[in-house]
Amino acid sequence: MVQTLWIPGPLPGLNEMLAGAKIFGRKTRKNGKRWNAYDALKESHEKLIVSECIEQEIKPVNSARFVFVWNCPNKRRDKDNVAAGKKLILDALKHAKVIPDDKWDIVLGWEDRFVIAKDPGVMVEIYEEE
Repeated sequence: MVQTLWIPGPLPGLNEMLAGAKIFGRKTRKNGKRWNAYDALKESHEKLIVSECIEQEIKPVNSARFVFVWNCPNKRRDKDNVAAGKKLILDALKHAKVIPDDKWDIVLGWEDRFVIAKDPGVMVEIYEEE
């Protein structure tokens, strides 16, 4: 079975994740724990991706291979910077219970493709394997 999930974007790249403190401010406390800028960035995008999974009726899989088609508005960001967003996607798929975990025996591999497109975002093709 193959499922396709569209996530509007652009998603933050590695540079934004590493520089999160500059974007979201310094470390704060949330629920008695330290909560840093990466957590804020991850939480906001995870909510978006989980809601897209629900809206697009993405079904759970036991294990899968993934193809990420990154729709970029231009070539300003390096491909490795753009593709770092897959960390947020895989964590959100786990949170949405599309995948039970992101361990080796569940996430079997992936391929990244890059296109220049007017509508930035990422198309995630989920190829279930048993």
